Amino acid sequence: MGIFHDSLIIPQTFAAWAVLFYFGVFPTAAAFFLWNLAMLQLPLWKLNLMQNLTPLFTLTGAYFLLGETISLFGLLGIIIVSGSLSAVMFLTAKRT
Repeated sequence: MGIFHDSLIIPQTFAAWAVLFYFGVFPTAAAFFLWNLAMLQLPLWKLNLMQNLTPLFTLTGAYFLLGETISLFGLLGIIIVSGSLSAVMFLTAKRT
């Protein structure tokens, strides 16, 4: 932003600021609330493993909602993350 300051668009209307405020506050509050509910249901180590799914959901959400293409590295990342989490869950499930 500092380099390309001429392309920075500052909202001019109340409606635009309201939309920015809504998308800044509501998803954050919802995520915080749901995270606290999940802490009551799951062990913390499992809950923390689920944070690694954020890039996977971001890539697939961009693919389905925005029409983005998934590159070879993105697909490889999806495979590595989901495989690693599956392996951890599978290996720890046998111990408990």
